[in-house]
Amino acid sequence: MADDIVETRTWRRRDAAPPTEPAAPAGRITVQAPKGDAPPADVLAARIRASLAGWPVVVLRATGTVNGKARPGQWRGLWLRSQIGEIIDRTLSREAGLALLGVHTPGRVYGGAWAPIALRTSPLGEDRLKPDSDVCIEIVLHGRAAHAAGELVRALLNPAGGAAKADGFVRWRTVQHLVCDEGEEPRWRPCAPKVPAALLAVDRLTEPKIRARRVMVTFQSPTVIARRGEDGEPWPDFMLLVDRMGRTLSTLLDRSGHTGPRMPDDDLLRAAASARLVANHTRLVQTPSTIAGAEPPRLDRRSPTPPPEEQLPLLVGSATFSGDFEGLRPLLRAVSWLGMGPGRQNGLGEISIR
Repeated sequence: MADDIVETRTWRRRDAAPPTEPAAPAGRITVQAPKGDAPPADVLAARIRASLAGWPVVVLRATGTVNGKARPGQWRGLWLRSQIGEIIDRTLSREAGLALLGVHTPGRVYGGAWAPIALRTSPLGEDRLKPDSDVCIEIVLHGRAAHAAGELVRALLNPAGGAAKADGFVRWRTVQHLVCDEGEEPRWRPCAPKVPAALLAVDRLTEPKIRARRVMVTFQSPTVIARRGEDGEPWPDFMLLVDRMGRTLSTLLDRSGHTGPRMPDDDLLRAAASARLVANHTRLVQTPSTIAGAEPPRLDRRSPTPPPEEQLPLLVGSATFSGDFEGLRPLLRAVSWLGMGPGRQNGLGEISIR
């Protein structure tokens, strides 16, 4: 019976207090906040909105049915990107394919780390896809790709080359586009092949509803944290995440040719410096670098074995932070829609914030 007694621990004042913040690994990736104070929250938020003002975005929700048995493999986003890419290349002109997928070689799904299209695959869930099962995903287009959204809708609903009938392909039945009128909650409206989808300015999208002093960031899919050539273990440090969010948006803005003030990168870090990690439920997932958009290793004809593919440690799960996030709302809003890091066209970098 003595073994059934639960041991308890009484904390006394002379004892060291229990830790209030999850311990970070010694070799984690870190960033340093620039010297100086963060601007007032309303000033910072206004500067972020000015950087994003007028940047066109289209959000689509596509629903379809798998023809027979689905073979998505481990990376469902890559599976869907290959299918959507094939439909686009078969159905649309080379110019439209370039606008929607970025620079790519038809029939290949590698490369294009910063493509102007992002696939949000969390609506699929994690259950195994049964034969003839329904599939629902969200597609986010920005910049030049947003203006070609009508072409994408036409290709999905009326694909050429028999792709809609191929075994294992998804036959897309309906496509909806997100509408966000001023002062109203976003809502979905059906798309027609000849009717262009609504262009949204990213600065008008609804900002995430977060508590005054606490925010939870959930990595719905594996997310790249480390930059190319950067050593260290990814860790959910809020200042590091904000740095990567800002870099993501700056890269996408530059690549789409958007004209406007640059993102206030230094002030983003100053505003994030006071945030503290209070709960960590993330883990690392080893992911092939090609899923993040890297080119596969080149084959050496003189070698009998192919070179090993590089593996990247990506972050998945959720982390909760305490601090003042009011000035960062526009940044969190944009990233919650567009995603974070490279590989978004293959389903990586999907995050939610609340």
